[in-house]
Amino acid sequence: EQGGALFIEATAEKGWPRIGNHAPTSRLKIVIPQGYQGDLSLETTVGKIRLSAMDLKEGALSFDLDAGTLDLDGVKAKNLTLDADAATINLSSVAFSGAAEVTLDAGAIKSEGFTAASLKLDSAAAAITLNGLSAPLQARGSVGALRFSFQEITGDISIKSDLSSVDLTIPKGAPVRLETPQRVCVND
Repeated sequence: EQGGALFIEATAEKGWPRIGNHAPTSRLKIVIPQGYQGDLSLETTVGKIRLSAMDLKEGALSFDLDAGTLDLDGVKAKNLTLDADAATINLSSVAFSGAAEVTLDAGAIKSEGFTAASLKLDSAAAAITLNGLSAPLQARGSVGALRFSFQEITGDISIKSDLSSVDLTIPKGAPVRLETPQRVCVND
């Protein structure tokens, strides 16, 4: 059906019996057919979302997480929109032919291999480590640690930090113009 959407809702009733110190868990596994190329929007209140080896081509990928974990491995799409309140985000070999926008209030992001036409990152209290980055970057961090290691410089890099520590690694020989009101230590 063209223009249709599939909505799946799984809820756990409050008051489930506890067995010792363990609360019951539920798992919902959704298998997305190979070759699916539309938009994909996933939302969770508490839980884990895992996507691997998926190429959405011109489709957009959107996540809304209240609390939980997001694992993306070998995922390609046109655009990424990720909004998380308290989450752990693990990215491996992800590529977006368009824009990627990530907002994380609290938690951590770790990445090995991240390519995008542009990356806008906003964090309130987070530890962010992006290795193998290949994207123009616009980042803002309030509190936490911001670590960016570029595989390739493909555009401007802008990092604004309130109280976050910043560690930036760029390829040897890349042209640099640094503007900062803060004290900076540069290592060869």
